[in-house]
Amino acid sequence: MTDPIELGLAAKYAPDLLLDAAHRPDGREYTSGDLRPLLPALDLIDGITYMGAHKKYYHDKELGRGKKKQTIRVPAIGPIVVTSNGEWFPYTLYDLTARGWQMPTTASPPEQRRWSEASIDGYLEHPADCPAPTSMFTAIHDVYDEYIRFTDPGYLDLMPLYIMLTYVFRAFTAVPYLHFNGTAGSGKSQNLLVLGALGFNTTMSSNITPAALFRSVAGWPGLVCADEFESSSREEMEPILSVFRSGYKRGSPAVRTQKDNEDQFSVANFNVYGPKAIASIAQQI
Repeated sequence: MTDPIELGLAAKYAPDLLLDAAHRPDGREYTSGDLRPLLPALDLIDGITYMGAHKKYYHDKELGRGKKKQTIRVPAIGPIVVTSNGEWFPYTLYDLTARGWQMPTTASPPEQRRWSEASIDGYLEHPADCPAPTSMFTAIHDVYDEYIRFTDPGYLDLMPLYIMLTYVFRAFTAVPYLHFNGTAGSGKSQNLLVLGALGFNTTMSSNITPAALFRSVAGWPGLVCADEFESSSREEMEPILSVFRSGYKRGSPAVRTQKDNEDQFSVANFNVYGPKAIASIAQQI
């Protein structure tokens, strides 16, 4: 059984808690066939959006036995799931199983926080007070109008739409990629910086190893930005390119050979689906 701590979870649920029977709404115990994967970072199921975040919270922990048994409240800081209907729960093996969900084996929540606790609490208190899509479009459009200059003004409309797409990409069976192409000093990297700052759960692949990129994209996916492709050799680019080749379409995993703790090689499938952007001088990659 995988220890939750190995998955980067700060909440220290005891492994034996996972052995307690989780029950379906009809009272029957869940079986492995009932459990449905809840994809990490972002998922959309039955009209409800499940989005990963980090938050400080408290959970119950039982101590002692018999008459000395007592329940205490224990603080924890770790990944949680926030839903579009204003609910939340910890993203742990125990909590997912208790709700009939299954944690994918590749799930790897990061330690950094994307949103402040104040913004998360504010949403949970008033989930209906979300800004309208038109307001979000206008706000993002204003940022690009201030920091980026395009030769074609139509791109000022495209970029806010693409950024909004990164937050709902699970709703689509395929996503388009962006390619910023131009000579040195034309603003390619600046475009990636603004896109990465506003996009969902961004990973910058220019300073990340291929192994870390696979774990990051499959473990806690979102927008992937790749800069300065020309500075890498073809051999160094190949693992990154495999992520791009497989990642535009849902259900098309990238296959990679990896070594386990016993120095044995095995073939693993990584779900690398999601939005991506490239910046390069070359017109073709």
